[in-house]
Amino acid sequence: MNRVLRFVLAALLACSALILTACQSSPSGSNDKKTYKIGVLRIDDSLPLYTAETEKLFAKHGVDVQVIEFSSAADQQKAMEAGELDGMMTDMIVTALMKKAGTDVRVVAMALGAVPQEGRFLVVSSPNSSITTPQQLAG
Repeated sequence: MNRVLRFVLAALLACSALILTACQSSPSGSNDKKTYKIGVLRIDDSLPLYTAETEKLFAKHGVDVQVIEFSSAADQQKAMEAGELDGMMTDMIVTALMKKAGTDVRVVAMALGAVPQEGRFLVVSSPNSSITTPQQLAG
C-alpha cells in the first residue's frame, strides 16, 4: 500500500472515530441535538475534519459538529481543560501533559502514518464522556 493511501486511510479512520464519538448520547438522556465542539490546529492531521465539514459529512450522519481552529496547542489545551471543547485532535505529548495536570481526557483513536515522518495524531474524548475505548464507538 503506498504512502498516500495509508495516510488517507488513517485520516478517514480518525475522522470516523471522531464522528462516532460525537454521536454519544447526552448525559441527561434528552433528545436535544447538541453541537459538538472539536478543537483543531491548522496542520495536515486536521484535514479530514475540514473535509468532513466542507463536504457536510457530519450533517449527513446527523451530527452537529463545529470545528474550532486554534493558533497554538497551548490555547487548544486550555480550552479543553476549561470544558469549552467536547473533543480535540492532538498528539500524545499534549495528552500526557493534560493527564499529568489532572485533566481526565481519554484517547479514543490513534492514527499512524506508513512511516514515522508522516506523523501520528490522537482523537480524545472530553472528561465528561463515557467513551474510554475505540470499541465503545460501535453503533
